[in-house]
Amino acid sequence: MPTNIVKSCLRLGGREYLKVFILCCCVLILCVTINVSTAQASSTPNQDAKDGNQDKMPLDIESIGARRIIFAPMNVSVFDRGRLAARANIELVLEVKDLADVANIRQRKPQLRADFLAAVNQLARQHFRMDQPIDPNLVKKFAMAYVDRRLGPGKVEIYVLQAYIESL
Repeated sequence: MPTNIVKSCLRLGGREYLKVFILCCCVLILCVTINVSTAQASSTPNQDAKDGNQDKMPLDIESIGARRIIFAPMNVSVFDRGRLAARANIELVLEVKDLADVANIRQRKPQLRADFLAAVNQLARQHFRMDQPIDPNLVKKFAMAYVDRRLGPGKVEIYVLQAYIESL
C-alpha cells in the first residue's frame, strides 16, 4: 500500500515539474522573441549614411567574417618545479586589416600556428603559473612579435578568445 502512495506522489510531482518546465520554456521563448524584435527595430539604416558620410559606415558582415582567421585551441603543458602541474588552453583569432592579404595569410596558417605554439610554449615556461590567470595582453604581445616577423608589421590584429589554465 505505501508503494502505491509513493508512486502516485511521484507521478503528481513529475507533472508539477513538467508544468514548471513548460512555463519556463514559454517565458524563455517570449524573451528571445522580444530581444530579436528589439534588435531588428534598432538596426535601422545608419544616420551617417543618409548625411553622406560613407567613410564612417561600418563594414558589412561578409567582409568582417572573411577577414577573420580562427585557429584551433592550443594546449601546452605548464610545469612547476620540473613537474607537470597544469595545461594551458589558448584560442586565438587573427583579423586581417587589408582584405587583399587574406588569401596569402590563409595559406600561411600552418606556419602561423607553429609560430603561435612556439610563443605559447615560451610563455608557459617563463610566465604561466598554475595559481594565476593568463593575461591575454601578454599572450597577444608575444604572438604579435611572431606574426610581425612572419607577415610584416601591421598586417593583422590578434584577439585572444580564450585563455585559461586547468590543473591536472
